[in-house]
Amino acid sequence: MRYKNILLFILFFQAYAICLEAQSRLQLEIAALRAPIWNHTPRLTIQTGVPRWGREIGLRWQTLGASDWQAWQGYPAWGITLHHFDLGAQAHGRGLAIVPNIDISVFRRQNWSVCFRVGTGIAWVQKPYDPFRNPGQNAVSTHLNIVTQLRLGAQIRLSPYVQMAAGGAFTHFSNGGFSLPNFGINLPGPFLAVQGSITPLRPEDFKPAVSASRFEGNRWGGQVAGGLALVEFATYDGPRYAVWTGSAAASFALHRANRLLLGLDYEYNQAVYSWGLHSTLFRDKTEAHLGATRLGVFLADEFRFGPLGIQAHTGLYLGRQRLNRQTLTLVYNKLMLYYYLPPVLGTQARPFAGICLKAHKNIAEYIAVNVGWELGKGGD
Repeated sequence: MRYKNILLFILFFQAYAICLEAQSRLQLEIAALRAPIWNHTPRLTIQTGVPRWGREIGLRWQTLGASDWQAWQGYPAWGITLHHFDLGAQAHGRGLAIVPNIDISVFRRQNWSVCFRVGTGIAWVQKPYDPFRNPGQNAVSTHLNIVTQLRLGAQIRLSPYVQMAAGGAFTHFSNGGFSLPNFGINLPGPFLAVQGSITPLRPEDFKPAVSASRFEGNRWGGQVAGGLALVEFATYDGPRYAVWTGSAAASFALHRANRLLLGLDYEYNQAVYSWGLHSTLFRDKTEAHLGATRLGVFLADEFRFGPLGIQAHTGLYLGRQRLNRQTLTLVYNKLMLYYYLPPVLGTQARPFAGICLKAHKNIAEYIAVNVGWELGKGGD
């Protein structure tokens, strides 16, 4: 069910990008990556450290300022990319992925720019862990996984039809704890790409914003959200448990396409309750309930691209003596993708839905489906 929800979100994300084609420049991108598998934990039993090739082919829709938010955000480009990774015979074989993404301008000049890419999608791994057929490779244990890619690079326009890009990329495969083992596959390395425009792309094609990006008046608001993830815990091929999540935060709009949030996170991990009670880690049900409850304070930065929000979230657990038991680290991180619906009845209240990837350092803990409500000024 979770993979179906994520796939629907990806298809919705891409349909939104495709509808921009008439207001953008369509480009074809071909890229090559050279990256070793990072030995990010001593518990990995796959081959690491050997540089491997990755190949990508995709479509990009370069926005031109048809909406003001495109100019405020430096004219981002939407994309969808097919990935092929040769992970190695001792590292789960081959990986194939389809990844919707967005290129965000960090710095832009007339004929060159620096861009940051974030993308997430569905990946297929050839040889996952299997207790009988493949017991010696333990990074991932399912054929279907979530893949996330972060990329930072410089682009230079060689002609109105051709661009080149180069920089560094980080690609991560994980099933989000849906099945164990799930230490994940991390691939950091350089990339080189060529981008060809179907129609010419010139500096004068980029339209400036008509309105100012800064909010007038009160810029404070709030956000509440809740979610659900399913995870295995402690034992391979065991039952899956629910992790219920909730959050409440105050927000401050830096401008119409960017805001900061400060708030509280809540989780109730049924796996910690059940496993801890039956393993005698907890003395009774009261202690087990407390140990399975997690509370944290977080700071987040959210960037808006029309109705799409991308939120980077860093949190700190509170009260680890009785609460927050069985957490890997004191600090955790989340990457969230939200789609915001129009305001309700002309108010400043907007419902939203999306997905959330939570990790401790380099190990993903879960992937959750989230819904929530935004109050006050957050984006256009």
